[in-house]
Amino acid sequence: MSRPKFLLAFKFVITTTLLAVLAGIVITRAMPRIYATTALVQIQESKADGWQNQRFDPDVLKAQVEIMRSTPVIGEVVRELNLNEVLGRAYGFYERMNEVASFDRTVNFVKGKISLDIFHDTGLVAITVKLDRPNNRRNQAAMLAADIANQIATTFKAMQETRAESSMNVEIIEPAKLVGDAVPISPNVVLNIMVSVIAGAAFGCVLAFFVILVTFPRDGASDKAKASRQSAEPISDYTRL
Repeated sequence: MSRPKFLLAFKFVITTTLLAVLAGIVITRAMPRIYATTALVQIQESKADGWQNQRFDPDVLKAQVEIMRSTPVIGEVVRELNLNEVLGRAYGFYERMNEVASFDRTVNFVKGKISLDIFHDTGLVAITVKLDRPNNRRNQAAMLAADIANQIATTFKAMQETRAESSMNVEIIEPAKLVGDAVPISPNVVLNIMVSVIAGAAFGCVLAFFVILVTFPRDGASDKAKASRQSAEPISDYTRL
């Protein structure tokens, strides 16, 4: 590649890369910050002799997880934390619905924001809550997510303890907590900038290729044109003689 072509391609790649990085930064800053907190509970089955089964039946554990995410449990969490109003105002549906409809929507909303992960053969269940609002104060979404995760664990534990026929022993191994400033799990700033750099450089290379293809003639065609002109010059001189 000749020097003019190289300089042109270099300018295109640098320009498109910088523009892509700038666009990536703007988009990343505009994306909502999602925070996640996790509470860890252990569910064990108590036998009649008081012995607790350490190797939990996976089917029984899955059933307990479904109870944990059920409407009675999540509904009690919504009442205890007043999520009907807190989340309803944060997401803009509290004042547009009556109390019953708003409550039902909040329960379904919370169900969609939690994930329950089972650690097989241990009886351990991780309760993870992800929220991006409310964001009126610093770390507000992260603190509310921690409160919801802990309240789910507390409500489920209390429900099992009050059921006379329940043989489940529930222990909160590690409550969700916030230490210092919360770090959002999304967006990933570093990853977004890296993708912007790669995309910008790739687009710049493709654009530079087509511009050079149109602007500069091919070397072979240029050489043929020069040879044709050189061969025509002696004939012209001979004709003048």
